[in-house]
Amino acid sequence: MPAFVTGESDYLTGITVSEPRPGEFELNVSLRTDLQGISIDAPEPLGKSASLPVRLQAAIQEKDDGMMYTISYSDWLNAAIHSNAGKSLSGQIKLGGQAADTNLNGLQLTGNIETLDIEPWLDWQESLPDTTNASALDLIDGINLTLSKVLISEQVINHLQLSGHHTSSDWQFDLNSPQIKGRVSIPKQINNQTPLNINLDYLNLQVANEQADDETREDKKAALWPAIQLAIRSLKINDLDLGQLTLQGEASPNQWRMKNAELSSKVMRASATGDWLQTESDDTSHFIVNVESDDLRALLAHLNYQEVIAARQVKIDADLNWNADPMSFTRQQLNGQLDLSVGRGSLLEVEPGAAGRIFGLLSIAAIPRRLSLDFSDLFGGGFDFSSIKGDFQFNNGIASTKDLTMQGDSAVIEMKGPIDLVNQTYNQVVKITPKVSSTLPIAGAVAGGPVGLGVGTAILLFDKIAGSVLDRDVINLISYSYQLTGPWNDPKLNVVNPAQQ
Repeated sequence: MPAFVTGESDYLTGITVSEPRPGEFELNVSLRTDLQGISIDAPEPLGKSASLPVRLQAAIQEKDDGMMYTISYSDWLNAAIHSNAGKSLSGQIKLGGQAADTNLNGLQLTGNIETLDIEPWLDWQESLPDTTNASALDLIDGINLTLSKVLISEQVINHLQLSGHHTSSDWQFDLNSPQIKGRVSIPKQINNQTPLNINLDYLNLQVANEQADDETREDKKAALWPAIQLAIRSLKINDLDLGQLTLQGEASPNQWRMKNAELSSKVMRASATGDWLQTESDDTSHFIVNVESDDLRALLAHLNYQEVIAARQVKIDADLNWNADPMSFTRQQLNGQLDLSVGRGSLLEVEPGAAGRIFGLLSIAAIPRRLSLDFSDLFGGGFDFSSIKGDFQFNNGIASTKDLTMQGDSAVIEMKGPIDLVNQTYNQVVKITPKVSSTLPIAGAVAGGPVGLGVGTAILLFDKIAGSVLDRDVINLISYSYQLTGPWNDPKLNVVNPAQQ
């Protein structure tokens, strides 16, 4: 008896001897029980407590060419299996309550399942003692199941059609549902030479936000991923179309290594390498990510961010790490660095309360609408620039920069200070240096309203007179300092003090 079955129960057995032909006898044995007193330590619907009655009927019938075994367990499982003198098995294991068919080639697992929660079954399998005997799956030749709902990790897969067959080297499963479609090949031994192979037409995932994830996350330690070869032609996460993904991962006893990964769509190209180290006490994830795009505005829109910048030649290089497994990432744990480089483009006006998420690292986009400037003169429909460059250091969810600089056509904007990725707030110093091409109203307004207009006039007049004598632009020596503080969706920009340099 399996180790997960314990206890005793009353049963009724019957023995019938028949003579289908003169001198030939067949023996039939049947058994019926309600299994009261027997505990089955397994997930539902297989598992049961000792006090719960569950109907079990079994029969063994002797045939000319072997033995016929039939089993009926509750309203969940029916099986009819023919053994050809111990050489081969044929028949059907039927889930969902329908009768099993005996006229099949090989042994088939079929049926309908309303709800299947994968994780309890995986945990149960890990709890079973090691054995050298063949598993039940090794005896099955084919699988054809319809599952109304499958729960795996935090994902819900609806209306899944699962079919599979095994070859000499692996099991091959075909999956088809609104959330996933493709083929999964599971070798007999998963290792770096024969990895788990997943080839999907599409995969649509729903990922909980960090706050909800923190509330539901258990302290259970995640198992390292296996060696894997992954290809997804269309990947969507929370309905965001991320494009095509390929990934190759290798495994060792204490490490899972992302040998390479590439993600490409019509608006970006990304690549990554990295690893996940695991010890008895903790986990550490480390990944190097490179992202390129030729259309930043389209990329922001594609990822459901506000379209605050239109630009070409976007490049992001990041070296990131956190003290957790890859799937337990939170912004509070984020450490590392990120280099940002953006080519020629424009800052765009975004109305207050506009739809879309806010990309917090682009704090520079919050400046134009909040400056006490004549926007029509400085920005027009946007503020043109030749480049944006900056480096960020991440420390437990705080992104700090000392050199985020935008080389605008009419002003240089420099930003220093921290950005809180967890609470989504700014606390940065902004330095703005107008260029000589700036117009009179701009210079005056920066200097401080109506009074500043007079100051601006004096600056420009002196610049015209002294510029030819001193051979330099006086207005380029004038800069203005501001403090950018508050939440991302409504930051405040306050004058610190204008300083002449």
